[in-house]
Amino acid sequence: STTHDSSGYGEDQDIKKLQSVPEENEDATKKTTQPQVGPAATAKKRLDPKDFIFSKRSGEVLVKPPGSVNGQQFIIEDCEDCDIYILDYSATVSIDVCKNCRIFVGPCESSIFIRDCIGCHCLLVCQQYRARDCRDCVTHLFSHTAPVVEQSTNMQFACANVMYLKLNEQMASAGLVPFCNKWSEIYDFTPSDTSFSLLPSDAPDSLVKPLSKHCSNFIDAQEEEMEGAEVIPVTYGKRPKPSKEICFGLFLESSTPSIHELLSAVKQENPAITLVQGNCLFLDKKRLKQLFAHAKGGAAAKVSATFENHKCVGLEFCGDGCMGILARIAPVALGNTPYYLTPVQSIDAANYETNTFFTAWQESAGHAMG
Repeated sequence: STTHDSSGYGEDQDIKKLQSVPEENEDATKKTTQPQVGPAATAKKRLDPKDFIFSKRSGEVLVKPPGSVNGQQFIIEDCEDCDIYILDYSATVSIDVCKNCRIFVGPCESSIFIRDCIGCHCLLVCQQYRARDCRDCVTHLFSHTAPVVEQSTNMQFACANVMYLKLNEQMASAGLVPFCNKWSEIYDFTPSDTSFSLLPSDAPDSLVKPLSKHCSNFIDAQEEEMEGAEVIPVTYGKRPKPSKEICFGLFLESSTPSIHELLSAVKQENPAITLVQGNCLFLDKKRLKQLFAHAKGGAAAKVSATFENHKCVGLEFCGDGCMGILARIAPVALGNTPYYLTPVQSIDAANYETNTFFTAWQESAGHAMG
């Protein structure tokens, strides 16, 4: 039977006791084996490296709850057919020599390394993703920087889609901006036609979900399904765009809650309108002048005064009729929140703005500059 390990390594005797519990009492057993997480417990755990590693496990459910990793390094190695959940923010995470595992890793402030893994399904949130010598892995990814693959085969990627109440707080602790997700901009050090691919936009979510199935003590099924509560916006990425009509939007990073309100309103109004990509950049007077070089009259000066010397979120929307729909629903969804949207029917302006923000400034993509 499956054991639920939420505290890293336990004594072998304790593991055997868990394995001997009848299946019908498994939920009760899981509740009694959860660690007490608090300042004293966290400080004590930091002293023991064994609390930050899952090694040589097979057929088990392994959970690190919120507050149990607390920005430390974590190691996952030599595991097979396990469901592994790191529900906390971390410094770096190494995943080595794992086979047929389902792995969720919450916000990681630096790199997630995955090496010599086969047939794993992962949902990962990180600053940087690097894979080497892996094959047949499916990854739903949030990555601030372009993911890297090397010497790997049949690696499939999609945008991370996950929600739980601690996620927003953990993203902030890890220094991750939810709109800066370059999951689809894969860089292959050893290019070949079989190295990687992007999953179709209608592909089912990762087998890692739902988190509440194995983590009911920490994640409620209801909070996973909260409508419009996405912390990480799902983006279309580098897949071929579904429409020639696009619209560029610019917002202050401090308006993040209002941006989520707009995204939720767009989704409800017309699910066919997709969010292609986003980024967060510091915009000074020079960059704003470049971004709105096409604007006539005093429009550019008015917009620039709103955003100058602020961190700003740029979003690219795509879909037939997206310009008109956004123009109609933005005032209601955003209220008094400052924003800019490409004027309706200004297709050339939309193309120029998105190319400038996401391509011409590529060297800054994925970073919130300050």
